[in-house]
Amino acid sequence: MKKYLGSNLRYLREKNGLTGAKLAEMLGVHESTINYYEKGKRYPSPKTAQSVADLFQISVYALCNTDLEITVETELLHNSTSLMGYVIDYSEKDAFEPAGEPKKVLCTQNRLVWILERNMTYTVWSAYRCDLSHYVQNNPDIPYFGKAGMLSDDEK
Repeated sequence: MKKYLGSNLRYLREKNGLTGAKLAEMLGVHESTINYYEKGKRYPSPKTAQSVADLFQISVYALCNTDLEITVETELLHNSTSLMGYVIDYSEKDAFEPAGEPKKVLCTQNRLVWILERNMTYTVWSAYRCDLSHYVQNNPDIPYFGKAGMLSDDEK
């Protein structure tokens, strides 16, 4: 309980845009009590720990025994990696196949790349950007426009 409770409480509070005073009000404790919890100088009663867990929709076990910040980042990395695999898989299977409307398929792929560029965290996207960009830019069958993500009007 002592290992992660304080850092998790601070992480969850900040992630949800709550001040120490607002969280204290929601839990029915003093703001200084929240500060003590976050600094590891005090620990909540089992009832208060359950209230915190319920408020943030996690288990008491996760609140006390898991580094939530690292867990969330790892989950995002896994999801981003899976999504990137989907993009590459999509490119290889669908974008290069003869289709009734090939430009629409290519535009969809470019749009997907554009969405990834805007929404992925730098560290995750940079791990794959070189491979995908090189693959797409050096393939004469695929018009790739980087962040623009769309075909020009004369190519539609």
